[in-house]
Amino acid sequence: MNSSEAAERIEWVSYCFEPFGLHCDIFAGVDVAIMIDPRTPLVGYLAQTRGPLTLMIKYGPDAGLGDHARRIMSLQGRRVVIHEESRPATLCARPAERIVLQVEPEEPARGVRFTDGLIEELRGWDTEPYLTVMIGAAHRETPLVATFRKPLAEAQRYEIAEAHFFASFRCES
Repeated sequence: MNSSEAAERIEWVSYCFEPFGLHCDIFAGVDVAIMIDPRTPLVGYLAQTRGPLTLMIKYGPDAGLGDHARRIMSLQGRRVVIHEESRPATLCARPAERIVLQVEPEEPARGVRFTDGLIEELRGWDTEPYLTVMIGAAHRETPLVATFRKPLAEAQRYEIAEAHFFASFRCES
């Protein structure tokens, strides 16, 4: 099996952000971190990790593409550079903007955990360089950003999954 075939084997499931009226595909059978509150229908967040891939959807007043890119670029312990300059894109079949950041973690944090008299060495989560592909748009006059994170060394392997994720967005009127 070649790497493209492996990337196509990712299983997806449709997810609806109610009452925001946003639908997109997320990884099937994988835990999800989510924040949706019906009292604040124009604010929401979803993140998911499947192996080396992470996807994130965020909408609300602080979910603009520029805001999100600045947050990533200000992370300590990482060197962040623009991998692909900002360019036009589409999300929900609407005009959007796309940017790709390359993140190179510095030496990961280390620590230890004591459990039942045993010492376990702990290392930071990020150890390898990765790309963060972000597309920002607006839905119901609310900023929306979708992010697909993939390992730099295997970026081509996950192009099909990335394209599927961004193409799956549907916005209700």
